[in-house]
Amino acid sequence: MDHLFSNYGGLAEQILKGDTQILDGDTLVSKAEIDFIVKNEMPNSIDDVVLRRTRVAFLDNTKAEPLVQYIAEALARTHGWTATRKQ
Repeated sequence: MDHLFSNYGGLAEQILKGDTQILDGDTLVSKAEIDFIVKNEMPNSIDDVVLRRTRVAFLDNTKAEPLVQYIAEALARTHGWTATRKQ
């Protein structure tokens, strides 16, 4: 989880209180990190999280799919998106 301290400094401790299940071994992105990004960095789209706030865009499509799905679910929960908007 060193990347969390690199990216978030002292806020990493707050992220580590969440669900630290790793969603992808290449990027080390966890559910807790996605949840933190969605709640605290105010992204307004899946692309915003995938392209600007994580390294998910650098994965091949088969590895990125579960991450993108979790990102969409987290954004939908936080912003009250409909199923249509989530897709």
